[in-house]
Amino acid sequence: MLTGGALIAAAAIIPATGSSVSAADVDDTWVVTVSGTWTQVVDDDSTIFGSSFEYAAPVSFTRIFYVSRLVPQTHYGPIWSGCAGGEVTAEVHPSISHASGYVVARIGSVRLHEGHSCNSNDVDGLRETNAVMMADGASYTKTYTVGNTSEGGLDSATLFVRIDARRL
Repeated sequence: MLTGGALIAAAAIIPATGSSVSAADVDDTWVVTVSGTWTQVVDDDSTIFGSSFEYAAPVSFTRIFYVSRLVPQTHYGPIWSGCAGGEVTAEVHPSISHASGYVVARIGSVRLHEGHSCNSNDVDGLRETNAVMMADGASYTKTYTVGNTSEGGLDSATLFVRIDARRL
């Protein structure tokens, strides 16, 4: 014999007559595509004798995130730019969170690294990004530029990013 609590629990998982419940309805799964292009990362070795600029080849990327009630948050990172002048790179760490009826997308900090090699972990520039609440079918585009705020100069990295959110 079922007790009242067991009966309620059992009834909660049985769909009403004539309706169907899919796993996507229960899980509320979203696919979020983050794509972008790192454009020229400029290394400025200017002196009193003149200027020397080097450009990294553009680096494009696409990352696909799945979030749901069961997996409410995911992140990916870092996504690196190319290297300019053997010493300047940039990175981002995007994250996606599930919320009721929408997703929250955040590109994360855009970080510029400059050092003696492309493997430097010396962060010389930082640009914070805002979180974006996205409904089903929404797209968001933004361009972020970060420069060398620690040492000055013209070293910089630019990221163009597009985020698309779709409920499955």
